[in-house]
Amino acid sequence: MAASPFCPPCPVPLLLSDVSDVSDASGRPEEVLARVLAVAAEGGGRSELVGEVLVHLLSHDFHTRPAVARAIVTYAPEQVPVAVERMSLYHRNRYRDPQVQASAHRVADPQAWEPINRLVTLAYLDRAWLDEAQAEYTTAEVTALLFAHNEFAGLGEEQGRLALARMAEQADRNDRLAGSMARNMVLLPPELHEQVRAVLDRLLGGGLALGVLSSTPSSLDRAYQPHMVHVALASLRMDPGRFLTAGHQDAVAAVLAAGPRFQGELLRTLWDLVRDEQLRLVFRRRAAQRLGDVGAAEAAAAQEWLARSLREAASAEAVASTEARLRAEVTEVWARIEAYLAEHAPGVLEVLGGPASAEEIASAEQRFGMRLPADFAASCARHRSIHLGGVLGFDVEHEDFAALDVASGIPADEPYHDEDGEVRWSDDWRAGWLTLSYEPDGSITALDLDPGPDGVRGQVIHADQGIPQSAYVKSANWLALLRTFAGRLEAGQYPYLADRRALTDKDS
Repeated sequence: MAASPFCPPCPVPLLLSDVSDVSDASGRPEEVLARVLAVAAEGGGRSELVGEVLVHLLSHDFHTRPAVARAIVTYAPEQVPVAVERMSLYHRNRYRDPQVQASAHRVADPQAWEPINRLVTLAYLDRAWLDEAQAEYTTAEVTALLFAHNEFAGLGEEQGRLALARMAEQADRNDRLAGSMARNMVLLPPELHEQVRAVLDRLLGGGLALGVLSSTPSSLDRAYQPHMVHVALASLRMDPGRFLTAGHQDAVAAVLAAGPRFQGELLRTLWDLVRDEQLRLVFRRRAAQRLGDVGAAEAAAAQEWLARSLREAASAEAVASTEARLRAEVTEVWARIEAYLAEHAPGVLEVLGGPASAEEIASAEQRFGMRLPADFAASCARHRSIHLGGVLGFDVEHEDFAALDVASGIPADEPYHDEDGEVRWSDDWRAGWLTLSYEPDGSITALDLDPGPDGVRGQVIHADQGIPQSAYVKSANWLALLRTFAGRLEAGQYPYLADRRALTDKDS
């Protein structure tokens, strides 16, 4: 970086000889700061140079500035007046800030979070700035605070409570940021852990799978480790497809890393997934396998239990009982949907198809050469076609029952590419896929009547642009798809457009 009146020549190489300049690839600001703090902790008569370096670092990375300010107060208090003068100059005139000067984009497009960043830094240096920092934080648009919450919380107990309230506000306003906000919440001062737990429970209760809050639970304060485990296991129950898989959001690995005191909770959660008959089979089997991370005997017991359960479920008596339950639940869900449409979207209710008769369903099954899943047959017996206005495609829409047909393609039981998995896909559409709807780009939603070994007959699959190899399971069955639609409908996710007699999606 060239020297300027606002950012003098870099003194870092005088302290760290292998770093030529913080602004180039030889030194990332956060790494340089960590090394400078290590030198400061050692002492050795270099305190004056450490202070000069710390003040210089204020001219670099925005996001390390509060940490640099804390370091100045701790290791170079004599530099506080210099640091305050410099940061107050940047606060009064953002164009004097080297971090603004360094980017034409920043010069032309001020970021909403810049003022709170500078004010929090000043408040760490001099408590006289605290009221102004708090006023800015309190009134700032919540989207401007994404990177400021935890630094602001470190200013004091009152600021910590305010930070938690604003993080909760941000999570409520944007589901996509809820996980990020939750990860920040468990970094708040431990005195707030009970309030944090209450917020996390409320978000989980609203159906938000917040995920793994820390891949290294030991780095969290001990007060927050139970919260991390609680959130990870709750998220695992809500979305096993996402959180049973190895990776940075692997809930099983995260809980195991938190220590043996949480192993019992993990065992109970995994066993509950194995036993959950409403869960997709692939996830039940995966949960059984992941029990092996706890102990080989647990995995063997779970796999034996699951195999026995599947044999029992295949008996004629069990199948009849399951189908009766599915039909009853389809009737219940349709009653909810119809009641909502009658009150809020009568024009949509009027265009739903009438019932398909038992004779029509039997004739279709004869034409298909296979029985329809009980939940889909029950749904068609209520509404033979589902159109919700044509504004956009909904998962539960399908053509008139009489027009549906299984695909002409590779026969069931023919070889397919995957030796396991939920969907049997080959180089062509498979017979046994009952096409329900088409999208403008050629994408197809279908009932899978010829599933893979980890799949379940009647699962709903989707093929992007109609490409067989892209087929994946969209829903465990038709009932699950209807139930999801009903829940979103009742939650107001699909407003009614009266002039078009149609539903739309708030997020579209």
